[in-house]
Amino acid sequence: MEMYECYSQTSVRVPNLSALRERLDILGVVLRFSTTHRGRETSLKFDGGQAILKSSDKDLFLWVAAENILLLFGIQAVLEANILEISIDLSCAAPPAIFWSSAEATPFS
Repeated sequence: MEMYECYSQTSVRVPNLSALRERLDILGVVLRFSTTHRGRETSLKFDGGQAILKSSDKDLFLWVAAENILLLFGIQAVLEANILEISIDLSCAAPPAIFWSSAEATPFS
């Protein structure tokens, strides 16, 4: 695992996890980041950062690492925008609130 300077994490309810995965796969081609799916976990690899999304039965846990704070905020924004779009597409009453907190270098520790 690469060493980064900035880490954050959050959890959120996503109305349709498979739609989020499909959207991130397409976006990865456009923005040139790689996506890897392993069971309930999806890894996104960016230049200068990465994100890991891990789902449970009800929630999605997100962990982000980046070389600097600007890249960290950028990766968070990509994830938040796609979660919001899926919520709007599915006509959810209210999009999920996403609150990021600092995290450790080891995902979900």
